[in-house]
Amino acid sequence: MASMNIQRNPRAGHPRSHSAAVWLVCAGVLLTLASAHAAVGRLPNAQASAWQPLNSGLLPHVTVTALALDPRNAQHLYAGTASAAGVWISEDGGSSGHFAKGPLSGRVAYALLTDRAQPDAVIAGTDAGLYRSADAGQTWQQETNVPAVAIYGLARDVDGGIFAGGAGPAIYHHAAGKDANWQALAPPPGGSAVLSLAASPHGSLVLAGTDGAGLFSSRDGGQTWDSVPDIGRTFVAALAFAGADGRVALARTRLGTYVTTDGARSWHPLTADLPGRVDALAAGGEGDIYLGTSEGALYRRAAGSEGWQRWGTGIGVPGMFLTLLIAPESPSRWYAGTASGLYLSDDAGLTWHLAQPGPGHAAATSLAVAADGSLYLGNDDGVLRSPDGGQHWEPRRSGLPADTVLALAPAAGDGFAGLIYAGLAGQGLYRSTDGGLHWEATGWTKRGVPAVLVDPGDPSHLFIRVAYERVYESRDSGQTWAARWDGLGLATQIISLAMDSRRPGALYAGGSEGLFRSLDGAASWQSVGPELAGQTVFAIALDPRGGGDLYAGATNGAYRSLDGGEHWEPWGHGLEDVTVTALAFARQDARLVFAGTKYQGVFQSADGGQNWQYAGPAPVSVNGLVVTPDDQWIFAATAGGFYREAVQGR
Repeated sequence: MASMNIQRNPRAGHPRSHSAAVWLVCAGVLLTLASAHAAVGRLPNAQASAWQPLNSGLLPHVTVTALALDPRNAQHLYAGTASAAGVWISEDGGSSGHFAKGPLSGRVAYALLTDRAQPDAVIAGTDAGLYRSADAGQTWQQETNVPAVAIYGLARDVDGGIFAGGAGPAIYHHAAGKDANWQALAPPPGGSAVLSLAASPHGSLVLAGTDGAGLFSSRDGGQTWDSVPDIGRTFVAALAFAGADGRVALARTRLGTYVTTDGARSWHPLTADLPGRVDALAAGGEGDIYLGTSEGALYRRAAGSEGWQRWGTGIGVPGMFLTLLIAPESPSRWYAGTASGLYLSDDAGLTWHLAQPGPGHAAATSLAVAADGSLYLGNDDGVLRSPDGGQHWEPRRSGLPADTVLALAPAAGDGFAGLIYAGLAGQGLYRSTDGGLHWEATGWTKRGVPAVLVDPGDPSHLFIRVAYERVYESRDSGQTWAARWDGLGLATQIISLAMDSRRPGALYAGGSEGLFRSLDGAASWQSVGPELAGQTVFAIALDPRGGGDLYAGATNGAYRSLDGGEHWEPWGHGLEDVTVTALAFARQDARLVFAGTKYQGVFQSADGGQNWQYAGPAPVSVNGLVVTPDDQWIFAATAGGFYREAVQGR
């Protein structure tokens, strides 16, 4: 059954390209952690926070690449991750857990293996070599006699020895016993990296799947290797034996899934006319075979049968399966590692639920409240709507391409209920007229749209900022567009947009080098606010309670202008050198103001911005803040999910 722990997605691709991706993942994780750590160190002591994380219906953004269980306890789980980077350990079946500390922190774990003879022993194949723990994951040591290269496959033989393979064609073997050393075996003759390994539960048969050279088998414990011509030269991403006699085995390849029923002497395509691509496979103790597909569905073929049946409700989200694990001693307990977190089943895969809190968290990139009070959230999974203030989220993706939603802009006024625009990270601007139930492309389908501005007096009049570029205008609901660059400069990247409805034709554009203002409806722009020069202006706001003051969130804090943006001054005390990304105001209490920040959560002022204090909910980056018109709630869209807090009584 150990072979079921080594499955991974064929989208891992070639080690050269995959290594680059892994490097980017690790670098991003380490940079984020370092920045967040530095930010947390500067936070003042916050008062007890009443922020609620409300992520029911939101998918966590973590890739679970490998799974393994304590052989004594099906609730003691080890999960390798990529996007969060590390090994997550749970002692209650995934209901809670923590990441392993020490040398595995920041490492991408591709394969995990436990040892029935030594129940506290765990071995992890990572992007930088092989690591072993002798105390159930509390401490880890690197296996120094194995090269510090990416290890993609691990398998245990019938005698308790371990096979390991990865970048580079060599395969290593560690015989059973504490005093044994790792020995290099003869590499498969294909010359490619080893993506997957499986050892027969009976005898000395070993299978090795490679990165482009196909499948190889060894009948002498890895001393010599023979190619499998039935499969040919392709990627073999996962291997598993089904049953205890070693005659039935499965291979998941780029050309499809193959099966052998004669101990790997001959292979043939698995006759599974199923929708989607097979992305994960597992074998039950009785010889049943289970396949997880790119459609998010699970299928079962009973031992001795040729037919397939849809098994349970599956995971239900396309493109998510990475690995399946059935607990050997508790066959009703199943785990699924996906591209969106860890899923659990207690009824042999018939029903599944997301592990919460699991190894990852949801993220929210944009937030908006519609005229009818509905709350809309955008993230990597599209648009979601909540009718109850964020307690539950429902997907609103029909017609949207698979892309991150960076901006949401509902039309103002009761006469335009249901009209909302969504700016995507790379595929332009989309429009819905029925509250997000259905979406259609506008005339802007090229490049990303991180900000959308809807004229409150005319919802067909729009402005957008284009990623790494400047401002465009449409007067026909986004069907045609005109560039509005005059005065912005060729090198300026616009970050934020705002319109002053009390001054016809007045618009503001925050850029990577300061602030610009237009007094003629964006026909021309002028640089204003020399006090903001050289800073990135992430947010521009007008106090919704009246008056003509302007506010800006920038690299070095929050600023206020009393003369229409011509000049600016630091806004109060407590936000110096804090990057402010969002601003929000309570309408009924003029003293209460909120500022979202990069890496440092939300700050608040109870005296109209004169003094600011950290207010929670966590030291994360805030992408959007909204106070409801009735001042009941403040909502925060963050890199750590969606939060809300009651405004009244603060």
